[in-house]
Formats: sequence, structure tokens, C-alpha cells
Amino acid sequence: ALGWLGRITRNLARDRARGWWWSRRRPLATDDEAALRLVALEGRQQPDDALATAQLGVQVREALAALSEKQRGVLELREIDGLDYGEIAAALGVPVGTVESRLHRARKALAKRLERSLNKEDAP
Repeated sequence: ALGWLGRITRNLARDRARGWWWSRRRPLATDDEAALRLVALEGRQQPDDALATAQLGVQVREALAALSEKQRGVLELREIDGLDYGEIAAALGVPVGTVESRLHRARKALAKRLERSLNKEDAP
């Protein structure tokens, strides 16, 4: 199970690979190209797909880092660690409703940051 964050990452990578921006990407240094070929072979991805996935991963990590500590923490507990709302509430010592509202705000903030980042990349 990929979880919410994994699905976002996969869907954004797929959408980006289909987009017009792909033909406008910057050339890579030789070392980067070799690393991407290796990743592509190991993951059975095409080199271009591996690049898109790597670039998107950087954008997701940057967007996560920009969230508040509370937002990032609750999102990581849910989407990365796989805890349910009750487990998160117990771990943080807060009511389940607080977990729900923090998750909602964290997801909304993450989506907004990713959208801004991706739109900035699309600008000519």
C-alpha cells in the first residue's frame, strides 16, 4: 500500500512525464546520467522516468520540510509510519479530532506547496 503521499508522488510523476515540460528539461552531467541509468535498470524505469521521479521526490521532500513541525509530524505518522488516527492521538497526547484537523491542514498545505512548486517549474 502506497498510502496517500505515495499516491500523490506517483500520480504527479506520471502527470509530469506526460507534460510538455519534458522536452524542455536541462541536460544532466555525465555522472548524473550514469546514476539514472543504474536506477532505471534496477527499478525497470526508463531513464527519463527515473529523472522525473527523482525530481519529484526532491520537490515532495522540500514541501514536507516547509510544513510546520506539527503538520509534518502528524503527516509522517499517518502516511509514512501507517498509524491510524487513534494511534496518532495516543502518541501525541491529543484528541482524535485534533489529529483529523492537523492531517487535513497538513495535506492541504502540502498540496498547495507542491502545486506552487510544480507551477513555478512550468513557467517559461
